[in-house]
Amino acid sequence: MQAQHVAEIEEVRWVIRECLRALRGWDRATLHQIFDEDAEAIHFGTAQDEMYVGGAAYLQAIERLHTETIPDIEFDFLPGSPIIQTRDTVAWAVGQARVSGTTPSGHYFEIPTRLSFVLEKNASGWQIVHSHYSIGVSTP
Repeated sequence: MQAQHVAEIEEVRWVIRECLRALRGWDRATLHQIFDEDAEAIHFGTAQDEMYVGGAAYLQAIERLHTETIPDIEFDFLPGSPIIQTRDTVAWAVGQARVSGTTPSGHYFEIPTRLSFVLEKNASGWQIVHSHYSIGVSTP
């Protein structure tokens, strides 16, 4: 296993924090810097039909969710998350998170999720090239 560089882990941690901040305030410009525009990037959500191919398609879906469906949506990592690892020009962040907000009918919700991001370091810095949100299944 290759040694990880603390500076790179902190760079990735900063990108993840900026992503959450930009999602809360719907900072489109920052999100476009953070999410790679690669047409082959794949992002998965929690619903069966939530698969977006391409960073632009994913950002459009998130924008619709934020502006039309749940304007106060928030994504927050739980304590101890995320765990970040780096290898050369690739990094990943995994952890447990909470998605919360208010539905159009006025119902507040909180959903515990598992979240993973894969990032790639390129000329623009670290960018998210893959994300996956899932709802944990409780033990019977």
